[in-house]
Amino acid sequence: MRSLASAPFARYGSLLSVTARRAGGALSASLGGYVAFSSLYLLILTGAALRGRHPRSGIQAQPATRFHVIIPAHNEELSLPATLSSIRRADYPAGAVKVHVVADNCSDETARVAAGWGANVYERRNGSQVGKGYALSFGLEKVLEQPDSPQDAILILDADTVIASNTLKILDQYLQEGAQAIQTHYSVHNRGDAPAVELRYLALSLYHYARPLGRTILGLSAGLRGNGMCFTRAAIARVGWIAHGLAEDVEQHFLLLEHGIRVQFAPEAVVMAEMPVSLPGSVSQHHRWERGRLDALRHKAPHLLALSWQRCDVAILEAVIEQCVAPLSVCFGAAVTACALGVAGRNRIGVRLGLSGIAGYALYVVLGLRVARVPLQTTLTLRHAPKYVVWKIVNWVRAAMQPPPRWQRTTRLAECERSARDPTDIPALSYHETGLATKGTLR
Repeated sequence: MRSLASAPFARYGSLLSVTARRAGGALSASLGGYVAFSSLYLLILTGAALRGRHPRSGIQAQPATRFHVIIPAHNEELSLPATLSSIRRADYPAGAVKVHVVADNCSDETARVAAGWGANVYERRNGSQVGKGYALSFGLEKVLEQPDSPQDAILILDADTVIASNTLKILDQYLQEGAQAIQTHYSVHNRGDAPAVELRYLALSLYHYARPLGRTILGLSAGLRGNGMCFTRAAIARVGWIAHGLAEDVEQHFLLLEHGIRVQFAPEAVVMAEMPVSLPGSVSQHHRWERGRLDALRHKAPHLLALSWQRCDVAILEAVIEQCVAPLSVCFGAAVTACALGVAGRNRIGVRLGLSGIAGYALYVVLGLRVARVPLQTTLTLRHAPKYVVWKIVNWVRAAMQPPPRWQRTTRLAECERSARDPTDIPALSYHETGLATKGTLR
């Protein structure tokens, strides 16, 4: 009697086990398909970057562009002098460079410091419209009110950024050749400070160098990276700046593509920013970036996909795909999960796709770091990668589930050390002197 009574429960348990295994197998195949596709996409970009042309041998044209450098700054009195010093020492006619600092909701001496360096200072106070996008809108409005010239261009820099001495000359050459929007090579200034900074340098070598270079070689739009973005005045006057979200660079890139403007990548023009020296110090920054990307994708993807179809514009389609590819750490995690679920669910397709994704991501890292000519010694920092991967996945999931309460400035732990020395004691580096010159650059 007992065995007869327990038979339905045994069959029910068996049914649950089969259902769970099938669900796990289906999820494994779905995740595997995603990681296989995303790894193939990254390998295509990196493969194109490997075919990159040689860097410019020298500056051919005489400088013709008048640059308006806009620096949005929130409580940056310690970081700003190094930025302004690097601009002042740039190898470019001083009369053709105007610096504009937007002192955005500052409670320190940012405005006074900027004015002391001869910059045009615009103080902005708005407690409800907070963030870099609003500060840029305010600064751009002020610049566009001034008398214009056909040769005017606008360069946007963060307040903790230094530029290579020939960056403006390189940008001038691109502009004279017809570029309307340019993204410079945005790299790391405080390399060697900590393993977290070195890991960020490796990540940016892939995301800020190898990928944009590959897009440029393929004739796509390089994308914007939030720092070192350059536009002709005419392009900004035409498109405007209504990007006020957490990822204003992604939003502005989408807007440019809607207006038919593709971004060119200028790998020889280098800007370098300070990065947080610890993972906890990066939390707000990563949360802001990832949530901003997801928000921009959710709001704009349907419209952009339809526009890409109507215009047969592959560049717009690729810009959407780029934002669909999660950070590399998350992709690795998804690939491992696909393999685990495939094994548990006895789904060979999921396992194979997951393994192909892992192999593809690993190859992408190796080839991408080769494109960027990252020193072998620096790649040894990858031994710290497992901790970073776990940290990144946790923060990405957190960003996907909830937005940050409000825009928060990234804490710069190195500011205390910088304030103890002469803030202008930053060597004026050229593109080749930064060690960033690679054969995978534009001619």
